Amino acid sequence: MSDIKITKERIDALLSEADIRTLTLFGKCTVVTAKLKNGFVLTADSACVDPANYDKRTGERICLEHIANKLWELEGYRLQWDVFNKANRKGTAPGLDDETLDEMRTLCSRALRAWGAEMQSVVAAEELSELQKELCKSMRGENNTDAIAEEIADVQIMLEQMMLLHDCRDAVDEWRRRKLERLEQRLPKTADRSQCNHAWVLERTDGSTRYYYCEKCGAHHKQVVPQQAAPQKDDTEWK
Repeated sequence: MSDIKITKERIDALLSEADIRTLTLFGKCTVVTAKLKNGFVLTADSACVDPANYDKRTGERICLEHIANKLWELEGYRLQWDVFNKANRKGTAPGLDDETLDEMRTLCSRALRAWGAEMQSVVAAEELSELQKELCKSMRGENNTDAIAEEIADVQIMLEQMMLLHDCRDAVDEWRRRKLERLEQRLPKTADRSQCNHAWVLERTDGSTRYYYCEKCGAHHKQVVPQQAAPQKDDTEWK
């Protein structure tokens, strides 16, 4: 069962936080007003024909049921928009919620207007280069995780500006979809590497060490090749 749903606990919690007021009119009509925590107001009414049959508690119960039903509809509408927006967010930067994403896009648009397309394109290239440098440092053994994170953030901001500049957000989404599909196809199909009949391929050589990867499961393997001893000089004197 999907977790995308409204629960009774959610509706009850909203009503428990609401400011609920009851009014009796004409001796036979109950009007209940519920002001929710966010300020939204819901109303419901209930009435009987003969005032002799009027019961305030019954009227309140019926009105609160009507208000709860309205809340179910409103919360369902809100949830449906959440699902829709998450499925249709264009060019979303990882780790950003909707509010932060909107704020970033506004700032990026202002930056483009303030400094121009040419300057920001140069900055984008520079930030990509800075990230490349930090990744190279990490490959050389430097502990620079925080610097890498900083450069990734800079690159994300500049990529957002480039999508705005070239109006290519939809194209980026389409290419991302294609690339992810291609990546999924290339990933190893064997889940248990211990059961894989490895097909080793030479990846690179570093001195006397050879690095291999398996085309089937993606496992890595290295082999140290012993250096051949240089032939010794024969000092024998022939007479």
